[in-house]
Amino acid sequence: MAAETQLLLPGAGVVADPDYLDLGRPDGAHLGSCPVSLRHAEILALLAQHRDGLSSAQLVDELFERPDAAAEGTVRAEMVRLRKVLASSPGRSLTSRPYRLQWELQTTIGRLWSALESGDIENALRLYSPGMLERSQAPGILALRYRAEAAPRELVMDRGSAQQLLNLGRQLADSNLLRAALRELPASSPARSLIVAEIQGLEA
Repeated sequence: MAAETQLLLPGAGVVADPDYLDLGRPDGAHLGSCPVSLRHAEILALLAQHRDGLSSAQLVDELFERPDAAAEGTVRAEMVRLRKVLASSPGRSLTSRPYRLQWELQTTIGRLWSALESGDIENALRLYSPGMLERSQAPGILALRYRAEAAPRELVMDRGSAQQLLNLGRQLADSNLLRAALRELPASSPARSLIVAEIQGLEA
């Protein structure tokens, strides 16, 4: 079971979990092995975070920074298209009023929260990607993305090893994390001069 679970994790590259929405791939979001559009990825990610569902008006607020009179109609049209995409796999359905997932969809963000809540720093860092839905400007996604960056940073600053601080500091180009890594490294570490140079480059 442990081996099977490992194969389902993002990045394993062997088995794609059909009920996993991978938001961290450089080639865009994928549901299982299938690419999904940015808008559908936004909707699925938001509904996965709101298991009780979202009304049409709530979904408009989550998706549009400045919704106009046509926004609710646009959302309804997207939901029709999304249902057609999901219909290719049995068991995947969406309710209306409110819009709600009728199956257990896992997402990169959901797995990241679980790792953070359990204090599993290594798994959280493996799941975290600063590029999650990076093209999205939907308010709900921007909020999720901010939390997905802030929470791992705080956990690593509080409890991370020198290597974890260094890895995340480089990923985020964050000089404070790199300084924290320096404090954790022994004075004799050959990596210190390189990290100092990286900090100077970031703060120049």
